Amino acid sequence: MCESEATPHLKNPKAPPDDNNPIVRWVLNKGQDGLDTVGDSIAIGPDPKHKKISVKVSAAPGTTLYFICAVHPWMQGKIVVK
Repeated sequence: MCESEATPHLKNPKAPPDDNNPIVRWVLNKGQDGLDTVGDSIAIGPDPKHKKISVKVSAAPGTTLYFICAVHPWMQGKIVVK
């Protein structure tokens, strides 16, 4: 699961990430713009200009959104929409 979500961000999705296979797609939209469907994802890299990214997330109040790092699956979190 994690590999299938992370690899589309890479220059060559069939090879592991390294200096010769960098991230070239920082935002993936499977649906409309924004994080609104399964498969939408963002990448944040060590390069100073890619340490943070802003994306639109729309959800109704009371919704809980869960997320996972595709490279480090033990890194997980949630956003509670108020």
